[in-house]
Amino acid sequence: MERYEKRRKKRKSSLINRIIFLLNIIVLIVNIVLVVKIYSKDEVAVASAGEKESTIKAEADGIKDDIIDKDSEEQYIEAGREDFSWTYDSTDVKKIIDLEYMSQKDYPAGCESVTTWMALNYMGYDISIDRFIDNYLDTFTISWGENIMFGEDPNKYFIGDPRTANSYGCYSPVIKKALTAYAGENAVHDLSGMSIDEMIDEYVSKGIPVILWATMDMVQSIEGRTWYIERTGETYTWIGKEHCLLLAGWDNDKYYFYDPLEEHGLIAYEKELVSKRYAELGKQALALVKVNQTSDDEVNASIGE
Repeated sequence: MERYEKRRKKRKSSLINRIIFLLNIIVLIVNIVLVVKIYSKDEVAVASAGEKESTIKAEADGIKDDIIDKDSEEQYIEAGREDFSWTYDSTDVKKIIDLEYMSQKDYPAGCESVTTWMALNYMGYDISIDRFIDNYLDTFTISWGENIMFGEDPNKYFIGDPRTANSYGCYSPVIKKALTAYAGENAVHDLSGMSIDEMIDEYVSKGIPVILWATMDMVQSIEGRTWYIERTGETYTWIGKEHCLLLAGWDNDKYYFYDPLEEHGLIAYEKELVSKRYAELGKQALALVKVNQTSDDEVNASIGE
């Protein structure tokens, strides 16, 4: 009986050892699977990072590779011409052209001329804003009769004087004519009627800012003053709150502008709001393309040279 009991205990001990061995094998297999999964995730992460870097490089086609201030969230890329740069954040959702800002504080009614000067200066033209106004901008001096104001069509003339507060402004055909007279017909692109996203894709993303008509501070436009056009015998009603500013960037939710009004500087407005105000002003916009300037008034212009 005692011998039988010893054999039984021995068989039981052997069974337990086998179970422990199998459990160890299972634990080893589980550990191996976990290691493989972790390694696979690391490979995917590396591949994803590589794909993202390739995507950024592809989107920046034609842009120089040198990146300044790599440790900063805001990074600067040289592109287009030697002194052109734009900023974008590390997620590549915000891009803004860097250029010299000018306020309209000395030109109270001159948002169109100041915005145009920023575009001219950025694209390499050496002209002062006063020379642009005096030599190239068609203006019409307001006059008064008995209870009646005499003006002109703002599609043909700047109404008043950009340097005085009691003036009005002009629409894109006037600025287009002035730019064409100075820079040449090939340098000026009329983008009127295009959507803002189309302008971003075709111009701003290539380092070309856009002169755009909207409203002051993106408030709703109103019915402005009505005047009499003696030349035609017709009346014209100005679009109140009209404003002109320079479209220079975007992110997922906003468009970025260099706004000459009240020294706003670089300012962002919600995309939907900008599109609405842009439409209220008749979807007017212009672009001055990249130039190779041979003299003060002789210019060869093209995109992407």
